[in-house]
Amino acid sequence: MNRIEFETAQPSGNKSASRNKSASKNNLAFKKRLLIKNNPSRGFSRRANRPPTANVSRPRAIIVQVCVVLLGMLCLPAAFARADWPFARKDVTGTGFVHRSLPADLVELWKYEAGEAIETSPVIGGDLIVLTDVMGSVHALDRKTGKPRWKKDFDSGFDAAASLQIENGKLLRIVVADIYGAIHCLRPEDGGVLWALETDAEISAAATFVDGRVLVTSQDGKLQSLDLETGKIAWVYQADDQLRCSPTVVDGLTFVGGCDAKLHRIDLSTGMAVGEAVPIEGPCGSTPAYPPPADTPLADKPTADASQVNPADSKGKPRALIVPSMAGIVFAIQPKTGEVVWRYDSEIRGQEYQTDAAVNREVAIVTGARKTVDAISLADGKRLWRYPLRKLADASPVIAGQDVWVASTDGRLTRLDIQTGKQEWMYEIRGKFSAPPAIDFGPAASENGQSTGASDPSGRLIVADDDGVVLCFGGQPTVN
Repeated sequence: MNRIEFETAQPSGNKSASRNKSASKNNLAFKKRLLIKNNPSRGFSRRANRPPTANVSRPRAIIVQVCVVLLGMLCLPAAFARADWPFARKDVTGTGFVHRSLPADLVELWKYEAGEAIETSPVIGGDLIVLTDVMGSVHALDRKTGKPRWKKDFDSGFDAAASLQIENGKLLRIVVADIYGAIHCLRPEDGGVLWALETDAEISAAATFVDGRVLVTSQDGKLQSLDLETGKIAWVYQADDQLRCSPTVVDGLTFVGGCDAKLHRIDLSTGMAVGEAVPIEGPCGSTPAYPPPADTPLADKPTADASQVNPADSKGKPRALIVPSMAGIVFAIQPKTGEVVWRYDSEIRGQEYQTDAAVNREVAIVTGARKTVDAISLADGKRLWRYPLRKLADASPVIAGQDVWVASTDGRLTRLDIQTGKQEWMYEIRGKFSAPPAIDFGPAASENGQSTGASDPSGRLIVADDDGVVLCFGGQPTVN
């Protein structure tokens, strides 16, 4: 693979004259569908992000529960202890996982109407929830109340979620990338543009941040590394076909699955390929998922049969990237060697895996084009359970403690027990979900964007639908 280096770059807020952007926003969704119709390789969706609890009224029991939660947070590895959800797949390793479960009984806390379809995951950090819509608007909502803070409009549309740069609990920058290939870095206070850069092709996946760099893929097969402060290009890696997933970062390397049916391994410092790309037997638009460390809790409250999630305990075994393929295969691949540890082949004829996997340290959850949710053991690649869906899930699954969350095109938001696959809760709308929810265990921050450091003991789930309605679910509010 080729690496292209740039000594100088010209980030600019101006649109390229060679690209026609005068089409009305009312025709944008139609034009996007036409692009897919005329180019079959685009014709798949990339989108893609609880122990039953008793009613405890005794103060002593409440104090014990709070202490258990706090102790778990202190013992949790730093990368998984934060309450924010700054990326579409939660973190730079693409897990789609938090170790804490939401309340058993959820109610709608608030809703926000964006006015246009939202096909991307919410992202959460500082005191904001940030969403992008298909007609080119970026919406910033108050993290606690859901009330609009600001809205930024672009003459474009978004297939990719926003990404948030958070340092020491403070939200510093918001990066969005659109279907025309423009990358914008925004101020979290008001959405003002800090820098912008034009690229050559549509961008379908959210950016990833690492060591002061922004990593962005595009449909011309490029993975670009940009300076986060200036937008200047450091290096470009070129694949043989479209890249439609977010880059995953592990131990100085970044990984992308391509429509060339390969997993690419790239050195973060040089932009050069590390070894040969790994064949995965079919196009890939899924962000590779790297499981959390072995000492990461599976859930905030252990259960007697928790070991049954994975009979062959994966503790002490090398972790592997989980890479779903449109060939109907899920691969477990060692990051540094490229060795295929195991593969899970669906027995369903015509099965395709088009979304991202969600992983904790013992199980991977994948949704298939044949309306299935499968739980796969990370130890040996064996299926643990399957849940049938009524319609396709365009959205990637999410794991929150002992629950799997799946948003599907039939308008259902479904909660499954991660041990058994049994449905525990379901909410249905008239429209459809095209993007996964985000899980929030942090309260609203102070006005300057600084996190309070406190943690919401109950948590909330935020999800958006194709009618542009953003819903927030949480536990029943306490009436004083």
